[in-house]
Amino acid sequence: MDRKGHLWGKRFDATIVENEKYLGNCTKYIYINGVKVGICKRASEDDQFSTFDFYARGKKMKFTVTEDCVYLLAGNTNTERQQWFQATMDEPLNDMEIEAIRKGLKKLFYGSADFIQQMRWKYLGKRPR
Repeated sequence: MDRKGHLWGKRFDATIVENEKYLGNCTKYIYINGVKVGICKRASEDDQFSTFDFYARGKKMKFTVTEDCVYLLAGNTNTERQQWFQATMDEPLNDMEIEAIRKGLKKLFYGSADFIQQMRWKYLGKRPR
C-alpha cells in the first residue's frame, strides 16, 4: 500500500515555540493560509468554517469550538483574549516572514537563533556553536 497525502501522510508535528511573538506569528500563519492558497479572500468573513470571528469578536458559531491553549493563555477574560487576537492579526506578515514561519514549523524549535541553540543543547545534547 503506497499512499501519500493529507490522509495518509504524517499525522502530527510538534514545535517548541520561543515566546508570544513567535506564537502570534504562528496564529497569523494559520488564519492567512486559506487566503494565501486562494480558498477565501479574507480569513474572517469568507471562510464559513474559520474560527477567526469567534476568537476576534466572540461570535457564536454554528459548530462547537473548543478554545485552544493559545487563546486561553492570551488573557484572563474573553475580552482580553479577543483584544490580543485582534492586535496580533492586525500586524501583517510579509512573504519572508511567512516563509520563515513555514520553515520554522517544520523543525523542532521555532524562534531566534539563540533560542534554537539553547533548545538543541537542552533537548538534543548538541552543544551551541
